[in-house]
Amino acid sequence: YLAKMRQGYAGNWLLHVPYTPEEHRGVLLYTFYLGLGQLARLLSLPLVLVYHTVRLLGTLIMCLTLYQFVAHWTSDSGQRRLVWSLAMFSTGGGWLMLFLSASNAALATPDLLTLPEAFPFQAAYTKAHFPWALAIGLWMAHALITVCVRHPDHWPTLDGWSAGLAVSVVVMV
Repeated sequence: YLAKMRQGYAGNWLLHVPYTPEEHRGVLLYTFYLGLGQLARLLSLPLVLVYHTVRLLGTLIMCLTLYQFVAHWTSDSGQRRLVWSLAMFSTGGGWLMLFLSASNAALATPDLLTLPEAFPFQAAYTKAHFPWALAIGLWMAHALITVCVRHPDHWPTLDGWSAGLAVSVVVMV
């Protein structure tokens, strides 16, 4: 991802695969990392510093969004903290597959080892876009639930929640 950021740092918005000898046109892919490279260039900051700063900021926003989502469902602050902690730091029960499926190698790899982006705590320590994607996905779910609860009998109106939901769908794509 630093190589992609380096292309953004050079001023490119179209990604070129540097590992092929064939000529090819650039494509609009990995815009998150190309944009981080552009930001690093504008601020004259090292790419690694920008990468980890954005990862940590995304982690903070992911934690706050997760708390906001949990707060929508619970009114007791103790219960809210417990549910947030379980959602933030647990990795589901996939790790049990290591012990339960010793005879079947195909089942022996739990999701927590192959899908770190699915669990908030692991997403915070992997690629910079994982916590941002989880935060946006949680916000989308919260906005959709809020819109549907507010307007259960008819189509939602175009308010801040609906507009935010539409924007977040575009960002996620």
